[in-house]
Amino acid sequence: MEKKEFQDAILEALNQLNKKIDDNHIELMGRLDRLENNQNAIKEFIINTDNTFKTAEEDHKFIANLKKVVSE
Repeated sequence: MEKKEFQDAILEALNQLNKKIDDNHIELMGRLDRLENNQNAIKEFIINTDNTFKTAEEDHKFIANLKKVVSE
Protein backbone atom coordinates (compact mmCIF):
# COMPACT_ATOMS: atom_id res chain seq x y z
CA MET A 1 0.00 0.00 0.00
CA GLU A 2 1.40 3.35 -0.98
CA LYS A 3 1.74 6.22 1.44
CA LYS A 4 -1.10 8.16 -0.26
CA GLU A 5 -3.43 5.14 -0.16
CA PHE A 6 -2.59 4.61 3.49
CA GLN A 7 -3.32 8.26 4.31
CA ASP A 8 -6.59 8.10 2.39
CA ALA A 9 -7.59 4.94 4.26
CA ILE A 10 -6.83 6.60 7.59
CA LEU A 11 -8.79 9.71 6.62
CA GLU A 12 -11.75 7.58 5.53
CA ALA A 13 -11.63 5.66 8.81
CA LEU A 14 -11.52 8.93 10.76
CA ASN A 15 -14.44 10.34 8.77
CA GLN A 16 -16.47 7.20 9.46
CA LEU A 17 -15.59 7.44 13.14
CA ASN A 18 -16.60 11.11 13.26
CA LYS A 19 -19.92 10.29 11.57
CA LYS A 20 -20.56 7.49 14.05
CA ILE A 21 -19.77 9.83 16.96
CA ASP A 22 -22.11 12.49 15.54
CA ASP A 23 -24.89 9.93 15.03
CA ASN A 24 -24.44 8.62 18.57
CA HIS A 25 -24.48 12.18 19.93
CA ILE A 26 -27.76 12.95 18.16
CA GLU A 27 -29.31 9.71 19.45
CA LEU A 28 -28.03 10.35 22.98
CA MET A 29 -29.38 13.91 23.05
CA GLY A 30 -32.78 12.62 21.91
CA ARG A 31 -32.81 10.04 24.68
CA LEU A 32 -31.76 12.62 27.27
CA ASP A 33 -34.57 14.92 26.14
CA ARG A 34 -37.06 12.04 26.48
CA LEU A 35 -35.66 11.23 29.92
CA GLU A 36 -36.03 14.85 31.03
CA ASN A 37 -39.62 14.95 29.75
CA ASN A 38 -40.41 11.70 31.57
CA GLN A 39 -38.88 13.04 34.78
CA ASN A 40 -41.00 16.18 34.50
CA ALA A 41 -44.12 14.07 33.92
CA ILE A 42 -43.31 11.94 36.98
CA LYS A 43 -42.70 15.08 39.05
CA GLU A 44 -46.07 16.53 37.98
CA PHE A 45 -47.76 13.21 38.75
CA ILE A 46 -46.28 13.17 42.26
CA ILE A 47 -47.33 16.77 42.91
CA ASN A 48 -50.85 16.11 41.60
CA THR A 49 -51.09 12.93 43.67
CA ASP A 50 -49.99 14.83 46.77
CA ASN A 51 -52.61 17.50 46.12
CA THR A 52 -55.27 14.83 45.59
CA PHE A 53 -54.39 13.15 48.90
CA LYS A 54 -54.53 16.51 50.68
CA THR A 55 -57.97 17.17 49.22
CA ALA A 56 -59.15 13.67 50.16
CA GLU A 57 -57.85 14.19 53.70
CA GLU A 58 -59.70 17.51 53.97
CA ASP A 59 -62.88 15.87 52.65
CA HIS A 60 -62.50 13.04 55.15
CA LYS A 61 -62.14 15.52 58.03
CA PHE A 62 -65.17 17.47 56.81
CA ILE A 63 -67.28 14.30 56.60
CA ALA A 64 -66.10 13.19 60.05
CA ASN A 65 -67.04 16.57 61.50
CA LEU A 66 -70.39 16.49 59.69
CA LYS A 67 -71.13 13.02 61.12
CA LYS A 68 -70.19 14.31 64.56
CA VAL A 69 -72.57 17.29 64.25
CA VAL A 70 -75.40 15.14 62.90
CA SER A 71 -75.02 12.56 65.66
CA GLU A 72 -75.24 15.20 68.41
